[in-house]
Amino acid sequence: MIKPPLKNKVQRGDIEESIQIISPTKQTVEIKGKLFYSDSDQAWNLIRIKKELLQEFPHLKEKDIDGLVYYMKLYRNYDELKDFVKDIEKNAGIIPIVLFLGQEKLQK
Repeated sequence: MIKPPLKNKVQRGDIEESIQIISPTKQTVEIKGKLFYSDSDQAWNLIRIKKELLQEFPHLKEKDIDGLVYYMKLYRNYDELKDFVKDIEKNAGIIPIVLFLGQEKLQK
């Protein structure tokens, strides 16, 4: 069983204190994917992890790991985001995954 590389806890908030952040193993990766519709939730809320991300986090393929969670933070302005990044850098924290949500442009 591959043990996930766990790093320092994220520095802010109650939720972050209860999560050990998993860090990537190799390099910067850029991935484009799609959201999938959930009939039961009646929303586009399913994200499937692509192969490139699984290569960075190989322990996500292990069935024996319990308690895998995600932590998402949405900032409303750049100043709050900058403060968060400064805190991470100052405390030698993990570099977060940046996720953009969008709608594909229709081809005409």
